[in-house]
Amino acid sequence: MTSWIGLSLGLLILNAPPKETTNKAKESIGKRVFDLTFVNDKGKPAGLSDFRAAPALVLVIMGRDCPVANALIPDFNDLQREHPQVPVLGIYMGPNDAPDLVAMHVKAFAIEFPVLIDREQACLEALGAKRTGETFVLDGRRVIRYHGRIGNRVGYRQVKDKADRADLALALEEVLAGKKVNVATTPVEGCLITDRHTPVKAGVDYCKDIAPILHAKCAPCHHPGTAAPFSLLSYKDAAEHAAMIQEVIQERRMPPWFADARHGHFLNNRALSAREIRTISNWVQSGHKEGNPAEAPVEPVYSPQWNIGKPDQVLRMPTTFKVPASGPVKYQFFYTKTKFQKDMWIQKAEVRPGNRAAVHHLIVSWRYPGSKDPPEWIAASIPGGDPTIFPEGMARRIPAGVELVWQVHYNATGKVEEDQSEIGFVFSDRPPRKQVLLHGLVNNSFVIPPGAPHHEVTAQLGVARDLYILGFFPHMHSRGRDFEYRVAYPDGRSEVLLSIPRYDSNWQATYRLKQPKRIPAGSVLRCIAHYDNSAANPANPNPKKEVVWGEQAWEEMFIGYLDYYLADGF
Repeated sequence: MTSWIGLSLGLLILNAPPKETTNKAKESIGKRVFDLTFVNDKGKPAGLSDFRAAPALVLVIMGRDCPVANALIPDFNDLQREHPQVPVLGIYMGPNDAPDLVAMHVKAFAIEFPVLIDREQACLEALGAKRTGETFVLDGRRVIRYHGRIGNRVGYRQVKDKADRADLALALEEVLAGKKVNVATTPVEGCLITDRHTPVKAGVDYCKDIAPILHAKCAPCHHPGTAAPFSLLSYKDAAEHAAMIQEVIQERRMPPWFADARHGHFLNNRALSAREIRTISNWVQSGHKEGNPAEAPVEPVYSPQWNIGKPDQVLRMPTTFKVPASGPVKYQFFYTKTKFQKDMWIQKAEVRPGNRAAVHHLIVSWRYPGSKDPPEWIAASIPGGDPTIFPEGMARRIPAGVELVWQVHYNATGKVEEDQSEIGFVFSDRPPRKQVLLHGLVNNSFVIPPGAPHHEVTAQLGVARDLYILGFFPHMHSRGRDFEYRVAYPDGRSEVLLSIPRYDSNWQATYRLKQPKRIPAGSVLRCIAHYDNSAANPANPNPKKEVVWGEQAWEEMFIGYLDYYLADGF
């Protein structure tokens, strides 16, 4: 009598498409995976960042109705038992994979590893997934190191007692040992995944479909006079860079936004949705047509001068700095006297680099002359950052008689450059209703051991008075791996306020809340970060060196800034 699996595989063989080459798999090797978010089989939000401490991840594309994938479930259970420190994550992405049906499947097949549901089918592009039964090994930095089958025990035409080669297990062991994966791709036999978003939408064009997205999410940085390498205001701009646009949005390198979507709602969120990414990709692949210019939105207008409007006062660095053509450049510090005769209330502040090609980032703070205390932050020019603009009726105080402190990180461009940057202020003409205060949760006593891939550093603050948080600015250097703000409430509840699963020191941003977040007295605010001081971190200046606090780029910092105001006082 033919078993159910034999019959099912037989039917699958009759309808099996030809085995594809592994070109798609080869393209995925070396690709870093952004923080994919899902729901679990209980319908609760989940994401890859929930497993951030794991030295590696194994992702398995599941299929409730695929006999090949189902027949391999015992093998994946075995793998999870053999490597308990490495989560095996089953990912469902079928059109009808609802949580209740997935939960029934988990129970019926006694699945022993966590499962996730990819409702947006983001894994099709993020991983290059095509079939159920496909597996991926991601290393500690979530770079794809293996893409292929678990082995050849089950396929279209065979069910063996044992695979000829344990492809997935061998790849995982090589990754855990820090070795190059000897066989990084293997062909997969399984059921093709139906892409709910195909075929390409007929008539997709720039004017109707693409311009609104680029103007809202990309043009604020990509317009003339900014550090962005090209403008994205017009059809000509977008069409000229269409292929590169598709690549960077699929890899989530652009727009630069790193907050976990499950925590907090942010005013300056520039992330693209899965639908927006697919729309742009479809436009590129279908010939990036212009469409009817009469249907295009009006191009946004950006001032060639100041984004905050005409400043009430502009202050400059005291001298011009010459940036060498090559080699490392230490952080430079400059000091400018404000000559303020009275306390000033800042409603807006914008830092403008004098030479955007040479200035990587620039932070302007204030301090009393001769003070040894850390300076108080005012504003910054940082890739992906925004001017400092406070809500109506709110402002930040700069006391009379202070000096500005300019901390500038310069990049060598290949030729000698000169810079004299400036900051513009828009002042409130009267004391505000609420004073915006700044606090940094700081830990400057950490020691990161040589080679440590996931070293934790924390800081916390007890809240003595009710307050409202307006925004966050986490700050680390090149070894920074992730950063999180949490609050423990007096009633025992806890909440993640902001999570940055993939911190990137090249794109430091302020995360401004849509609505102020009330934090009651008696709460404890906590910042938790991890540092990657291993050789696997390509930005690590020296993985063999113990790392401590320092202001230079090759040292490290830990600061969790908060903008806030007090609920019961000025």
